[in-house]
Amino acid sequence: MLFAGVETIGWVSSSRYSGRAESIRRDFEAYGDIHWGLERWYIRTQTIFPDNWNDIIIGTHKLGLKVDGNYYHSDQLSELLKAYSWSDISVIRDRDFYENIGKYDQFVGGWDDEYDDPFDSEGNWWSVQKEDVESIILTKQKDYYRDLRHQSNILKHYSRYAVSVVMFNHVLSGLDAAWTANKQDKHFPELHLNYDPLNKWGVGGVGITFTW
Repeated sequence: MLFAGVETIGWVSSSRYSGRAESIRRDFEAYGDIHWGLERWYIRTQTIFPDNWNDIIIGTHKLGLKVDGNYYHSDQLSELLKAYSWSDISVIRDRDFYENIGKYDQFVGGWDDEYDDPFDSEGNWWSVQKEDVESIILTKQKDYYRDLRHQSNILKHYSRYAVSVVMFNHVLSGLDAAWTANKQDKHFPELHLNYDPLNKWGVGGVGITFTW
């Protein structure tokens, strides 16, 4: 009953955590769809980083783009705009997209907050120190989005922990079944004396046999 109870609680917990994580995932993806825009990102990046905006657009991370059924990446956007209008270019909103817009300064320009100085510590845009390594630029919209995404990821971890408990419970229940079966068959444990003709009493040690 104990093992069955742990099994039930584990699977129910995993399902509930997973369901809540998926619900929040849909929420933050919908929020990102509303408040982050490709054209805005391209134009506003030129304001935020006037001296090297094109390098920022190319960056170290890429967004997928689709134009007339063909696939490109955001580092090709400047070239694409010479041949196409914004209405022809769409961003592919996949898992990488939703990670990139919340994680990297390269894409901060796409958020629709009313713009102010992104390099101070107040207003709709601000910079914060991330540990002792780097600073990141946040906006109110981006910060809320990151919080939702963090909640979803935490719940996914809880769901995996619950599954780990179920797997560990399987191991323990298997060991318990083997223990019980050996006790019933009187095979566990077997204690015997080892014979030694050189010993005064004929005993050279004690042996214990464990079988399952």
